[in-house]
Amino acid sequence: MARALRRVLVVVAVAAVASSVSYATDAPRSRRETGQSPPNGTQVGAPDANGVVHITVPVDLTLVGKSTLTDADRARIRGREYEMNNAIGGLENFSNYKYKACDGNSLTFDVKVKLTALPDSDGPEAVPGEGHHFIQMVDDPEQYTFTNIYDPDKMAANGGQGDSTIDSTKPYDGWTDGTWEWNVGYWGWVHEVGHLLGLGDDYVFKGTDENGDPIPVPLIRDGSNRQGTLMDTAPLRWGVRVHLGYDQELIDRVGKLLDKAGKLPSCWQGTIESDSHRTYVYSDGGGAQCDDHWHGEIAFVAKAGGTVTGKGKLTLTSGPTCSGQIDPAYIVPTREIDFSVSGNKQKAGFILVLGELAFRPPVPAASWAGITTLVSTGLTASGPPLTIPNTGPCTAGGTVATSYTINSDTFTASNVFALKCKGN
Repeated sequence: MARALRRVLVVVAVAAVASSVSYATDAPRSRRETGQSPPNGTQVGAPDANGVVHITVPVDLTLVGKSTLTDADRARIRGREYEMNNAIGGLENFSNYKYKACDGNSLTFDVKVKLTALPDSDGPEAVPGEGHHFIQMVDDPEQYTFTNIYDPDKMAANGGQGDSTIDSTKPYDGWTDGTWEWNVGYWGWVHEVGHLLGLGDDYVFKGTDENGDPIPVPLIRDGSNRQGTLMDTAPLRWGVRVHLGYDQELIDRVGKLLDKAGKLPSCWQGTIESDSHRTYVYSDGGGAQCDDHWHGEIAFVAKAGGTVTGKGKLTLTSGPTCSGQIDPAYIVPTREIDFSVSGNKQKAGFILVLGELAFRPPVPAASWAGITTLVSTGLTASGPPLTIPNTGPCTAGGTVATSYTINSDTFTASNVFALKCKGN
């Protein structure tokens, strides 16, 4: 009996070894075989009015060897779902900890697991739901439990090898698969749900014991011993798998994954360097030109749905330098412009609109600088849509030209944006 119980521990321990490795499996009816791969996976709602982020982990379980499901089979899975959600939402749960988002708001994560039993057959009733994680459930203590996380980028960064300790955003991009063994208990399955939240293991294997079984050792992350966490292995006490705990570091890791996956508001800041030009054409055939340079500071928040809100300031740093026929009274410049930021975050970058808020000193009508083409169309108090492409996972930027013409006078600016997201 002791050997059998000990084997359960090894199952869980070895289970997590494969749980983050990006290897294909031979899972029957895998959407990988049928060509289906809906981009859903673990589902995350926008923060509600109370700062609660609702996270649903949909898991479709094929009960291996059960070509037809009975009411008892379904009740068994419903019972396991209840045990798991009770463990996740018990006294030591996610909601006891707050994650500080980049915009300063404190968020709480409400995690729910949704298990659906499927028969082991080729009929339509055995097809997993779109975007649901697809797991084979077996009832055999000799079977290892594992969850596959397919993350080619992480593997490439690790020399082509999988590393089960690395956190990954892939479960939020689409479904994944694996095999879960019933006898590891609901805490063993909750550990696997941790992988479906993107969490890597909090342990590694070092050597083997007298039976040849690998020995799990708690991981040290950033100087913190991760023994006893949800993503660690738990010792057996009195033949029962002990409670695995949560802590602030675990919640912060989930929050950072949600940030990277674009599921939480993201905070951006950066600069604008603008070369501004204006050309005046007079009715008598004369004219004048003025040039100046502006430095801008911009900051905004992109909500999970893509909506952007923020503000910024433009400051005159050079000029204006004018030539031609111009009255010096007309070149008394505005030196600062406050502006609003709106628009949308898209997959390829941003579409931003800047709107004028205030000029200091107030701008004389005849001395409008070309920089105003960023915050106005000449007739409106907001500028044209500005396309700012991504230049990296957490950067965006490029040169955007803006212009407008009033009567015969032309105003132009060449604006260089350099944006980066604010990491947590």
